[in-house]
Amino acid sequence: MRNSCISSKNTNLNSIQDAYKDFLNDPILAKRNSLLIELSNIIKSNDIREETVNEFLAHSYSLIDYMSQHDAKISKCDR
Repeated sequence: MRNSCISSKNTNLNSIQDAYKDFLNDPILAKRNSLLIELSNIIKSNDIREETVNEFLAHSYSLIDYMSQHDAKISKCDR
């Protein structure tokens, strides 16, 4: 009986995850999280070489550009 209850809960969780898959897999949040991990790794390793910083900045600017494009698409939808 307990196993079937656990199985039922897992099924419910899977269906909830499927229903909110697009929300949970937000590409902007994923890119931001990746950027934060990259920054954390730079800080931990104390790697402040110019090329490392420039690479991080390039990734940061890429995220800003991506967010700007996303905002522009949303603005077009509001018209």
